[in-house]
Amino acid sequence: MPPNLPQLVKALHAAYEARTGYKIALNMMRERQWREWLQWADYAWTETGLARVIGYLRRKIAKGDRNDGALKFGNLIGQPDHFEEDLNLAVEEAAKSPFKPRRAEGGGQRSEPPAEEAAPLDPADAAARWREQFGRNA
Repeated sequence: MPPNLPQLVKALHAAYEARTGYKIALNMMRERQWREWLQWADYAWTETGLARVIGYLRRKIAKGDRNDGALKFGNLIGQPDHFEEDLNLAVEEAAKSPFKPRRAEGGGQRSEPPAEEAAPLDPADAAARWREQFGRNA
C-alpha cells in the first residue's frame, strides 16, 4: 500500500473530474471505490492509464459504440474489472494507431505520490497539477 494513499486518492479523483467534467463529491464510499480500484491492479494503475481509458471511451461514445454511462464513476472506477478491460482495449487501439500518444515525463511511473509529500492535496490544486502535466485537452 502506498504511504500517501489519501493524497493519491484525492489526486486521482481530481483527475477523474478534470477529464470527465463531472464534479462529484469525494465521500467515504467513493474513497473506498478508489482504494479497491488501486488494489485491483496492485497499485499499478496511474493517472495516465485513467486518462487513456477516458479518452478511449470518449472516442467510442462519439462514434456511437458506447453509451455516456461508461464514464459514470460507478461504471468506470466502481467496476475495476471493466476498467481493466477498457484499458486493454485502449492500449490495443493505441498500438494500431499510426500516431504516437503523448507521454508525460516518467509516464511509466506507478500511481504512488512522492513519500515526502505530507499534506493532502486540495482537489483544485490536484486538478491544476494534472492539467499542467497532461495538458488541458490531453
